[in-house]
Amino acid sequence: MDKQELWEKVRIGFEKGYVVTKDAAIKSAKTVAAYAGPASEFTKVKFNELKISRNLAKEFAALGHRVYELAEKKQDGKNVLADKAIVKSLEKSKQLDEALQKAQESVKAEKKKMSDLSKKKAQKK
Repeated sequence: MDKQELWEKVRIGFEKGYVVTKDAAIKSAKTVAAYAGPASEFTKVKFNELKISRNLAKEFAALGHRVYELAEKKQDGKNVLADKAIVKSLEKSKQLDEALQKAQESVKAEKKKMSDLSKKKAQKK
């Protein structure tokens, strides 16, 4: 075998290897793309849930602090629920709690989508 034949075989081998590698890369990219969209949506929904949960915890802390302030002043006969700051905090807490429940439902729905997608991919194999 002379040099020309050797280099021709090497060139053909590289071309075949390139085609196989290219096809595998395209298949991998399609698989990643199929999971990337739902995964990013799940991350966004989960982050929103955590943000609302943190805001709710902060509101509860503020509410508890205000109740403590009123108790420390020992305002005999004054109804704690008559305090405007407490009423406002309770209303905000209720809104945040409702938003948190909706966010948790969204997280469950996104988890189900991810699970269903994984099951479909597994069944195709």
